[in-house]
Amino acid sequence: MLQIIGWLGCVMLAVKLLEISANPAYIGKNGKPLPAIFAPLIIGWAAVFGFALWLFVQGSQFEGMAARSPESLTSYTPLSPREVECINNAKTDTEILACGN
Repeated sequence: MLQIIGWLGCVMLAVKLLEISANPAYIGKNGKPLPAIFAPLIIGWAAVFGFALWLFVQGSQFEGMAARSPESLTSYTPLSPREVECINNAKTDTEILACGN
């Protein structure tokens, strides 16, 4: 979910940068962009592509985890039948915790 929000943030920044570059207030009398607009645009586009790349790399790490079987993600010893019965018969938290001993 956070990755989707990050992608939307990149898109919103890209749209805003396009809006800024099309704004007539930043165009000089000669029809060329004012020099003051170049630094913010370069920094903005670097941020869009940098964050998009970062989000892509971070998101691809989770895909590898999804491909694994649930058994490989956990390392535990199964409960013995005596422990299962003890937990089923326990009435309080203290009794459940005592089943592990």
